[in-house]
Amino acid sequence: YMTQYLLQNKKLIEGKTVVELGCGTALTGIVCAQLKAKKVVSTDYVPKILENASFNFAANKLDKIGSTEMLDWTR
Repeated sequence: YMTQYLLQNKKLIEGKTVVELGCGTALTGIVCAQLKAKKVVSTDYVPKILENASFNFAANKLDKIGSTEMLDWTR
């Protein structure tokens, strides 16, 4: 639902810096990058998830806007 909401409200993202907590595949971060966010940082605390999210940014040619960082936001 988050991605759908953002697609309907593009002005919320354009030119902004976005932090995604618990990114999984980084779908929301990728959509934010496509909606012209200035910068997107997708976070998670599982290394394999971060590796996959980073791959997904690159596969969508968004790795100059989107990046990943390890962050255990559960603590």
